[in-house]
Amino acid sequence: GGLGGELEGRATAAWLVKKQSLPNFGSNRPRLEAAVLRTVRYLERSRGVRLASFRGHFVMDTSEEIWMVGSSRVRIQGPEPPPSVEDLARELANVGGRPLPDPDEKERLETQRVLRRQETVSAACIEALRVPPSKRREEHIQSIFAHTREGAFLGSLPAAFHLPLCRFMEHRFLSQGLEAYYSGEEQSNLFIVVTGVVRVMLEPNRRSYCRAVDLAGGDSFAQQAITHPFTPMTGQPLALTDTHLISLPRRAFDLTIGPLSARWRMARGQRERVRRVLGWSPRDRTEGDVRQVAAATMHLRFFQDIPPHVHRALCRTAGYRTFEHGETLFDDEGGAEDALPGFFLLVLSGEVCWEYAGQDASGEREERREALEAGDYC
Repeated sequence: GGLGGELEGRATAAWLVKKQSLPNFGSNRPRLEAAVLRTVRYLERSRGVRLASFRGHFVMDTSEEIWMVGSSRVRIQGPEPPPSVEDLARELANVGGRPLPDPDEKERLETQRVLRRQETVSAACIEALRVPPSKRREEHIQSIFAHTREGAFLGSLPAAFHLPLCRFMEHRFLSQGLEAYYSGEEQSNLFIVVTGVVRVMLEPNRRSYCRAVDLAGGDSFAQQAITHPFTPMTGQPLALTDTHLISLPRRAFDLTIGPLSARWRMARGQRERVRRVLGWSPRDRTEGDVRQVAAATMHLRFFQDIPPHVHRALCRTAGYRTFEHGETLFDDEGGAEDALPGFFLLVLSGEVCWEYAGQDASGEREERREALEAGDYC
């Protein structure tokens, strides 16, 4: 039931078959030729030699799988054969039905090594998460950090911010078929997948079509709880397998990164200086007054990417307005053109609530609400 034959191939320095003597095996001839070339390349790369001549014996079984069963002639290219030529010839003559070397074997072994390392890192992370945050040692923090540092959401943070966040991370187990939360609920936790697969339905309330994305180890979801707190979740995650999750509360960000938001706020003296200068008519402002306003507002987020001369030009013509608590700045719900604002707002102190209701790109109704603090703009 088998098909046997003797193949002969000569390899040049560029690893190309120069001559081959093959019987007519019909449709199997290209595969046998590829077997010779693949074997020659493997021998040259593994032994660090160049073959001038090679004769191998191959067998094709009933499953059309090619096996190398031996070799009758091996000649090394060069003036003096290396000492290992006899050993190489003896080894090839006693192959004994060994399958042909796979050129992708090295890449496959490297992939397996990476997967084993990921499993080890994930297991150490789960073990560290099960330790209460108050009892975690430095090695526990490093185990959690090693798993989360490759994530897209936390990986962009400097280690000085990322490591303190690892102290607040908690473990959560989600059985297969259960939801982490439902669409429309408010969440105060960010979730990171350690092991398992989670399918997030991005539009669970749509009847005709629902977009979904599958997340695996290292991926995160519910970022909305951090970026837009106190807003209903639009997606709904479902565990496709038994899943271990990292739960990171929003208060961890408030304690770790929250104090940095003070850099966008203005001191009381700066606000009074800006209010006094902007209360004057632009004609009455001197260049020194404009420079004072620019110096007092240069640290605000809006002016970070604006050239200094544009910044001073804006301060030269800007005005100052005060709104009472509960007063509406503008309302374009009716759609009239005169209802649209004719000014740009930069919040110096206090808080402004901005609400929007309309349609998104797919035609669905969309409602958004955002709170603007000192340093924000709209």
